Amino acid sequence: MTQVTSQFRNPATPDFRHHWKWGGTLVLMPLILLMDRPIGTNPNWFGQNLGGVVAWSYWFVMVAIVQPRLRRLMVIGLIVALGGEIFLAFGLGMYEYRFGNIPFYVPPGHVAAMVVAYLFVREPWVQRHKKLVHFVLFTASAVYAVTWLAILNDVYGFALYMMFAAAI
Repeated sequence: MTQVTSQFRNPATPDFRHHWKWGGTLVLMPLILLMDRPIGTNPNWFGQNLGGVVAWSYWFVMVAIVQPRLRRLMVIGLIVALGGEIFLAFGLGMYEYRFGNIPFYVPPGHVAAMVVAYLFVREPWVQRHKKLVHFVLFTASAVYAVTWLAILNDVYGFALYMMFAAAI
């Protein structure tokens, strides 16, 4: 497939036409989490289910339009995410959800996060500034982990961060 470029387009300027694939995820994820919030003191089953419908719809759209390699990764990621949620939440009891279920949006949400990372690291401007991007993301994740350790005593999250940092 050849790429047609305009003679008036500056080749140094990033082409953002395909960014909706990962940009849409960055917009939808917070919206889905907002849908799941309790309304006053009442639980919000409707919002949780609506978030699930939105997440699964987005997942099916993404599966239909991405390259076959990424499509396979998305299907495998969905199986791993669902299995991991069941094992960690119900099997090991490491955490629990408000309604005692795994929200319908969680497994495709994990896959959407993976797709964002997969597409983001392949961006030409990320490749050109690899060391800077690595430094910024590593520093931001360190600040995030230390902040939650200090505020909520999130020892488990901090331990996972330390394992992540050691692996890099």
